[in-house]
Amino acid sequence: MFEKFVSKEYIAGIISVANEKRLLYQILIAFALTVSMIGVLDGGLFSTPALIGLATLLGIYSIKKPFRAKDLLKPSLIIIILILLRVSLEIMGTSTEVHEITIINPSDNIDLQGYDVLNVQQMDNKTVVTVPGNTNDKVLLMKLSKDLKGKSSGFFISWNIYSFV
Repeated sequence: MFEKFVSKEYIAGIISVANEKRLLYQILIAFALTVSMIGVLDGGLFSTPALIGLATLLGIYSIKKPFRAKDLLKPSLIIIILILLRVSLEIMGTSTEVHEITIINPSDNIDLQGYDVLNVQQMDNKTVVTVPGNTNDKVLLMKLSKDLKGKSSGFFISWNIYSFV
């Protein structure tokens, strides 16, 4: 249902571009609508593409003739607040002690021999595996992608923002 709403908004936004007189505005609005739609569908409101698209749309909406830098103050403040909220949620929601690996529709022959497994929980159509958090997220993700290929419908891991620093 959300995808239908977003696609209708996208189409309405593209149609509204035809009313703009300046070619630069048309290009920027088309770019911002596309990037924001991809961002919202793929990563949510706090994803980088969504924030870039939203910032561009707010900037274009706020620019008046004649141009004054003061007009961009409110959209900039909104984007800064969203970025601060994003970083705050990442810091508060991170787990440095363990990674939780959720495997969706696992097959019976999943081999976790190369991992230091702390706990395994079976739930309906998923398995949650807990491993120590001392491994970098990217390294763990790459290893899991190779080891679980064809053995599940998909998987995801909890994210540790500090492992990138």
